[in-house]
Amino acid sequence: PFAEQVIFSRFSPRDGVLETAARLAEMVRGQAVPAAPVEALLNQQVAVDTLIGITDHGPWVSASGQDRFALAWEAYRAQVAPGAEAYLVCLAPGRGEGPDNALREWLVANGVHLIQGWNEHALRYIEMMAGGLAQHQSAVEGLRV
Repeated sequence: PFAEQVIFSRFSPRDGVLETAARLAEMVRGQAVPAAPVEALLNQQVAVDTLIGITDHGPWVSASGQDRFALAWEAYRAQVAPGAEAYLVCLAPGRGEGPDNALREWLVANGVHLIQGWNEHALRYIEMMAGGLAQHQSAVEGLRV
């Protein structure tokens, strides 16, 4: 979990969903800062191939692509994991249109995939994209989202 910074903790696989949700609610107060997980990876120099971030708060990346998340992600890829990809899910997406052309170009150039909203296909989409689009192109094209 994260707000202004990542909160490192352990959860028991024996705990139920409601118990885990209650524990998370106690741990995190306030607005989530989307850059916090990337900054933690950058500060600790932890390399990952894939970052999956899920939030119920606002967009991960601003329309300018020059916000705290974007700057942290660019630094992370430059210094720690050049080939890393991010799949960023916003459970409460803004209303209106998707990213403009400039943001879309930034997303593609920096290995970032935005997923606005949630349904049963979101994790399957991430799995297929992370496994290589060429292998799964027909399956991705067949998804209704």
